[in-house]
Amino acid sequence: MVLAEVSGGLGNQMFQYACGKALAIRNSDRFSLDFSWYDRQDGRTFQLWRYNIDYEECDNAGLKSLRTAHKFRRWGERLLFGNRRIRENGTGYDDSVFRAKGNLYQQGFWQSEK
Repeated sequence: MVLAEVSGGLGNQMFQYACGKALAIRNSDRFSLDFSWYDRQDGRTFQLWRYNIDYEECDNAGLKSLRTAHKFRRWGERLLFGNRRIRENGTGYDDSVFRAKGNLYQQGFWQSEK
């Protein structure tokens, strides 16, 4: 499964969705979105629901609580995803993200047309 953390405004959401969906398609795997970032924000909302996109919301309440509980964040991610958390390194294009396999948790903005 590929689980993408969604954050920011509509533009950021589009890049995050595109990267996660492409990775899931390449791996022939399920794709889910983690909206927990919006639980901690005022004024920002998830907006991609307005468009005809294919996604499922992460419905694992335990995972959401692990993502928001700072004290247990790293332990929870290792337990659920092993060392398969993919974080964006800088703002340039990094194609190594598409070589990742297995249960993956994607964090970053992935702002590239590639």
